Amino acid sequence: MTLGSDPTLLIVRGAPSVASAVGELATSCLAAVARLHRAGGALDAVILIGNLTMSADFSEYATVSELVDRILTECCNAPVPTELPAVLAVPGPGDRLPMPSALVTVRSLTDLWPMVRDSFWNDETPDVREAIRTGFRPFIEWYDGYATEASWRPGLLPGEGGLVIGTEGRRLGLATVNSAFRMIASDATTDLAEVSQRQVEAATGAWEGPVEAVAVFAPLTAELPEVVSSPVVAIAGGVGTGEVAEWWAVESGAHLLVADTGVNGAVRLTELDGRAAAVARRRPAATSTVMIDEPEAVVASVTSATRDLLAELDLALATGHAVLVLTSGIESESKGEWSSPLGSADDVFEALVTQLPADVTGGRVALATVMQRLRQTDPSLVRRTIAGMLVSDGSMLNETALRLLLAPWYRVYDCTGTNIFQDLSMRMDIDANMVIVDAYRDPPGRGRPQLEVVAMNGIAPGNAAAPVSFDIDDRGRGWRAQWFRQMKADAITHPVVFAAGALSSGHLSLYLDALISDSDIKSPYPRFVVAPGSDPTALWKLAGGGCAHIQASLAEVARERLGMTREPMRRGRQLRARMRSVLDTNAGVQLVSTLLEAAPPGDPFYLRGTDPTWGDVKEEIPATLSSLGAMVERADAGGARKPVVVLNDRSGTGKSTTLMQFAVTLHARGLAVGWVDRATTRSSHDVLNECLELGLDAVLIDDVDIFGAEAARLMTRLGQRGNVLVAATIRSTRGHLLDGVPGLVRVPPLRLTDDDLNALVHRLESFRQLGKLKQYRLHDARVERLRQVSDRDLMAAMVEVITGYRFEERVSSEFAQLDARERDIYATVCLFEALQYEDRSLTLPQNALLQIASDGPPDPGVNRAIERLVSGRRMLVRRESGHIRTRHRVVAEAMEKFIRDDKVYFQELLERLLLFYVQRGAGITNRNDPTRRAMVALINHRVMIKSGLPVKSVRDIYHLLHDYLKDDFHYWLQCGSYELEQRNLDLAATFLETSRGCEGGQNHFKVVTTWAMVYLRLAIQNPSDVGRHDEAVDAFRELERIALQEGARSPHTIVTIIKDGTHWLQRGTFFTNDERQNTARRILRWIEVGHRLLDMNGEFRAAANRCTGPLERMVRADEDEEDVSIPL
Repeated sequence: MTLGSDPTLLIVRGAPSVASAVGELATSCLAAVARLHRAGGALDAVILIGNLTMSADFSEYATVSELVDRILTECCNAPVPTELPAVLAVPGPGDRLPMPSALVTVRSLTDLWPMVRDSFWNDETPDVREAIRTGFRPFIEWYDGYATEASWRPGLLPGEGGLVIGTEGRRLGLATVNSAFRMIASDATTDLAEVSQRQVEAATGAWEGPVEAVAVFAPLTAELPEVVSSPVVAIAGGVGTGEVAEWWAVESGAHLLVADTGVNGAVRLTELDGRAAAVARRRPAATSTVMIDEPEAVVASVTSATRDLLAELDLALATGHAVLVLTSGIESESKGEWSSPLGSADDVFEALVTQLPADVTGGRVALATVMQRLRQTDPSLVRRTIAGMLVSDGSMLNETALRLLLAPWYRVYDCTGTNIFQDLSMRMDIDANMVIVDAYRDPPGRGRPQLEVVAMNGIAPGNAAAPVSFDIDDRGRGWRAQWFRQMKADAITHPVVFAAGALSSGHLSLYLDALISDSDIKSPYPRFVVAPGSDPTALWKLAGGGCAHIQASLAEVARERLGMTREPMRRGRQLRARMRSVLDTNAGVQLVSTLLEAAPPGDPFYLRGTDPTWGDVKEEIPATLSSLGAMVERADAGGARKPVVVLNDRSGTGKSTTLMQFAVTLHARGLAVGWVDRATTRSSHDVLNECLELGLDAVLIDDVDIFGAEAARLMTRLGQRGNVLVAATIRSTRGHLLDGVPGLVRVPPLRLTDDDLNALVHRLESFRQLGKLKQYRLHDARVERLRQVSDRDLMAAMVEVITGYRFEERVSSEFAQLDARERDIYATVCLFEALQYEDRSLTLPQNALLQIASDGPPDPGVNRAIERLVSGRRMLVRRESGHIRTRHRVVAEAMEKFIRDDKVYFQELLERLLLFYVQRGAGITNRNDPTRRAMVALINHRVMIKSGLPVKSVRDIYHLLHDYLKDDFHYWLQCGSYELEQRNLDLAATFLETSRGCEGGQNHFKVVTTWAMVYLRLAIQNPSDVGRHDEAVDAFRELERIALQEGARSPHTIVTIIKDGTHWLQRGTFFTNDERQNTARRILRWIEVGHRLLDMNGEFRAAANRCTGPLERMVRADEDEEDVSIPL
């Protein structure tokens, strides 16, 4: 097996890879083996080093296998019978499958490695370890065919392991370590090469007996840990990192080496002719062989009580709802322009307070006051102090700050005034996961999917528009004041962690006073203060506010508890991701299979009149009624084409429940079922394309009226191929929208049958929801009682038999039993839902409701009242997303009618809602943003009309919003549309001219259409005014331009051309005969276009039917007039 008693090795390296150089390598390898045989020796091991391939392609590995097989075949010609040599290979960067560098598991090996390293080597990162295996999977599958030597012991990572070769006379250990394991990212570079103590220990630790030396093989050089007691010779296939002098970087080719000893007794690797290639050197052994995730200082400083609190902190973080309020504690890991660690707000105060008169004591004046005064007297001093103490120069990686950014916070409030997080964001390229928000420049409520890190006090060095300031302003109108109210609301509705550099910090005390009150000591959410030290006054405050003190530095807690791979962090990230998916602002078509899988538990309270959830339907809480059977029967009707089925019935008759049950029925048949409901923000065009891309068997739309005039077109196009089952619900008052849909099959409105009544009572009995019906002892008597009230809506009937009150009486009675605060909350939610005219997908986050219903800053008492309405009285429902809804939209509408009788109260509630959303949504341009959508829905002129408020009151409301929306074309459009509906045409024209003057309004189809309609009607109202006629001519020309531009996307434009254009022709006195006939022809052409594009639009059909006759009579005066066509 050896040459004498000396082990022999064949080291093979190819440039740029073994596979690419296999021709030359085969020749040199076979020649080397033959030379060894002629010398009387036999080969012990073949080691492939460097890149085996360049793309990890299986064809390249097949080429490498051919080379290895030829070497092993040649070894069979050894002069004496012997075993075949062991085949060792360690993969290089070319042998991995490049993975996206943005993946968290991949980034854990690159920019996040400083935080992940300890957890990784402590085997706490199975996801990262699996990512490495995935990256090197082709190598692993190939190598499994060779690493079969009996003494081989696999190591930690792909290609790693060790064995001992030689005889008792000379034992040489061989260890392969993968120094390229961090390079699985597509853009990875060789400076990521690394070899750890754990890698070497795993490869060498299982050997039986001592070895004279260890040969360590790696694809790239790296700093070699001092762990092995035996002399070491390090051999690499290329240069990576570390001291290159420690390694022998072999050149391309075949290297036949013999392990012998030199004159001084040192083990060396030599050529056959005795020339030394490398000498094993003894390295100091490491003092420890165990990597510890927790530094000794942390372990020593943390008491058992603190450990218990840290465990509670884990639980809070695992919810994905915890909020961090950071007042200080991260500054020492960043340096400023003075080359010293950054300072905290307390340090800035200490530096500036020396500039005050000697008789002014620091303890009685706040930092904000000091900065404000000094900015007036010596502004350059304040600027220099901020620049020197709060601006990071980026020379150090702030690991504590980075760990904080990667933890699963709901939101982070950065109250330090530093630029540390901004610097990290720019350097680490982590914008996909977090966003820095300057409270001065950006309002709350954007609905971002990333973690928001809100700079509450500016970002150093700041500027005139956004200065660094440490005051707390929670009552102003600006965006920063809104953020302070948001922070107060978050501190009430979430677990909260305060962090400071010391418990005695005055800056920490300022925030505790502002955010935590003694009245909220019974908060259901835990509160923690992470700060070292002890301070009697601070501890007294913490006790009063229900805060637990974790007596440790933020850096210690971050290192110990915020590791990315710890289970609480992993769970928190999963829940945050789920919450983001629930709040997806681009929701479109959802798969029923996914909805059922993620469904929350069902709740028998559904039977008392709440909106159904997928959990309710999945657990079969709703009764199966005849309407479901009728829907299934029509869907299963034979025919070459699948039908378009619609359930057209009144509110409160169980349409949504029936459609959900129908979806579950189809899903159980193995069909791919898509679901669209009012949560969607997509256009009908986008929904259609998404359905086609998904290749669905069935598409179900809960309330197709969410698409308005486009509903019929969407249903038609979904069903036009005949291979997709289409089903939808719609209110009976809107059923006409679907007239003309080809193949439409209507399910009859629900009329409760005996079987239906029996099933409903059975469900009430099974789920213990009988209520007043319990007084009827027999099942049949209960069915009869339900029959007596079944002429009403299903939900109203169920409420009446359970509670003993008629539905309207029950709604008003429940409201009357509430205290004043609960009434305001409940009425606000009902109003918010009932007043939505176009966008019915909107719901109120609890956090927003808390701020709207509080007088001034968010009040903990309001939040307790919300909890009573949700958990106690069960008049409100909290969704998984944390949003608050009424039990059912029918309840909200009934409540809105009840509230509307008190005009003053109604207006007060409406103004609160409007101000909250307008203050936040005014600067948002993304139309899918939920805050923007809520604002647009609430200022809609139809909402104002529906409210029944006097015209003066509506004008007062719009005037209240003026300062926020004066540059928003949509605001002026609603003002003008309201005046148009009130027939105040001159005022409407003024508002709409203003709308066209705003950015984006000049060519917006809704603005131009409404503006043109007003001027046409002004001309109709003033037929003898030539100025009005000329304005109408321009307006008509603009209408045609928009109709050409938008086509079917703006049916209202074509309807306005037809209806108002015809009326103008009939009333106008300044038309010549030719002008009148020409314009009439053009309108008739638009009617032809409309029949092609809008034939299913009821408004268009009505206008076309009404106007075609008069227009044709105008044209008939001269049949030979030249045809005028419309270019489309």
